[in-house]
Amino acid sequence: MGSDAAYRWYWRNSVPYFVIALLVTVAYGGALRNGYVWDDSYFFGNYVWVHDLKSAVKAAFDPLFGQRSYVRPIPLLMLYAEAIASGRNPAVAHAVNLVLHWGCSVLVFVIARRALTRSTPDHATAYPGYMPLLLASVFAVHPALSEAPIWISSRFDLMATLCFLSALWIAELSLRDTPRALALAALYFVGALCKESMAVFPFVLGTLALLRGSSGREGHRIEIRDAFSARELKAYSALFVAGLAYLLIRHQVLAGTDLLNLGNPSTTEWLSRVTTAVARYLQLTVLPFIGSSPHHTWVWPVDGSLATYWPAHAVTLAFLGITASLVIARRPTGWWLLAWLVAYLPVLHLVPLPIGQNVIHQRFMYLPTAMLLALAPFVLVRLRLTPIARKIVIGLMLLAILTSIPIDRSIARVWRSDLALWTWAVRTNPDSVEARENMVWAYLEADMYKEAEDEFKQIVARKMSTSTHLAVNMGTAMYRQGEFEGAMHYYRKAEAHQEGLSKSFRSRLLANLGITSAILGNASDARTYLLKALQENPRNQTAIGHLLGYCEGTDVDTSAFDPEDVERARPSGRETVSLIIKHQPSLQSERAFCPDH
Repeated sequence: MGSDAAYRWYWRNSVPYFVIALLVTVAYGGALRNGYVWDDSYFFGNYVWVHDLKSAVKAAFDPLFGQRSYVRPIPLLMLYAEAIASGRNPAVAHAVNLVLHWGCSVLVFVIARRALTRSTPDHATAYPGYMPLLLASVFAVHPALSEAPIWISSRFDLMATLCFLSALWIAELSLRDTPRALALAALYFVGALCKESMAVFPFVLGTLALLRGSSGREGHRIEIRDAFSARELKAYSALFVAGLAYLLIRHQVLAGTDLLNLGNPSTTEWLSRVTTAVARYLQLTVLPFIGSSPHHTWVWPVDGSLATYWPAHAVTLAFLGITASLVIARRPTGWWLLAWLVAYLPVLHLVPLPIGQNVIHQRFMYLPTAMLLALAPFVLVRLRLTPIARKIVIGLMLLAILTSIPIDRSIARVWRSDLALWTWAVRTNPDSVEARENMVWAYLEADMYKEAEDEFKQIVARKMSTSTHLAVNMGTAMYRQGEFEGAMHYYRKAEAHQEGLSKSFRSRLLANLGITSAILGNASDARTYLLKALQENPRNQTAIGHLLGYCEGTDVDTSAFDPEDVERARPSGRETVSLIIKHQPSLQSERAFCPDH
């Protein structure tokens, strides 16, 4: 190959990667101007403080949110490393998210291109070579997936999907059986430490073997034996060992953490929630231009029955019926759809999910949609379209891509701040009590106390069933305005329902009760609440600051706490001293609030 020919070949094969990069940049580049939003505050200062590699590793291997639910150390460690290196500059984390999204989109393209080649070995020109690029472009700008590249805390979905797609790509390489199995196991293990949704990979790997085998068979019939060849059995064995290793780490990390209180719905409510989730994911996959929101509220009426959500039941049953009939008929389309459904199993409420009053989260769509589009050529090549029909399909795909870009750009803007995000969420989902509770929190963070109280009144007027967090937030609103009796009223309400809170949040509530008790002159309660707060979370820097303030002028013992936490708590301690001297000078001079006094 001459130099000119080599240059043209290189340029022609590089174009798809540049096209995908351009789409990602145009659609989501605005996210680089966004700040830390929603759960980002948990990871970057309000709840977890990291300042060096040692503290980052420790925080990454702590149970996420302090509860027995998630173990995701690899994305957390990566986020903490970025925060330390950048001085907590959110633009850096946003840029990494966009790069990861580009990487996932490129893998969708590469896997789809290989699937197309395998499916049309003798008549490759019968199908457009740019089909894989169209599929990857749809994925890159799909509006229902926008939460993953835009929101920093969706790093878990991005990294798990990157591992998932990388494993599918490696599975199709011409590697010897043992190196292939070990590589798949390594990616499976790493992906599981990014997010639990990686658990579905073995089934999808088997489905890939079925689709690959059918592509070389007359009639494209599925043969189950293709998924159980010696090559695949070695891979399953390695995945099993990797899965055991992951479960061992998960057990060690979660031992002794709080159990989640996820309720006990009736069978009818549970079934309705499952079918509603399936129907909503189907709708957003096929028609993502309608209904996009950070919250998708689930409301179960007191007199609810199966008839309450009959449209969701009908859609889900129809989908399951079509998929089952195609699987029984040994059609690739059936297994392709079944793999998509299986990819959602971890988030279909088959077991209770800690996602509050939401029926779905759109970030959960990221991995299943990537898999669906990457393997689509195995199914699409079976469609015998006329040239005109093919042009219409391509035109519709291009129209969908072009329509998606301005929608993505607008979504990126509303994720710029908590105020913008929750204003959008309340407008699109006015019945979402969690969206309204978060709106109250966003107002408080912006010192907009009147607006927070007005939003609270809206919640009361709608007779919504609220969480403990709202009472804490309203107590904080009262506290910041100097209405300490009102703050204590709300904090007491939260205390009465604290069993569902994580240890870290419970510690914050107890610290708030302690300082409010001190301001009101109740020394005994102030000491009791402070000790309980520190017992729940010895790294609660606000509580440590209260201890330093209450015991100011004494040789208070802080040996039980991390020295870095004590140093960072000293400014809070000085604020505590000023506050108590202002409201209870005589009690403070007597060190009445100091537990060791």
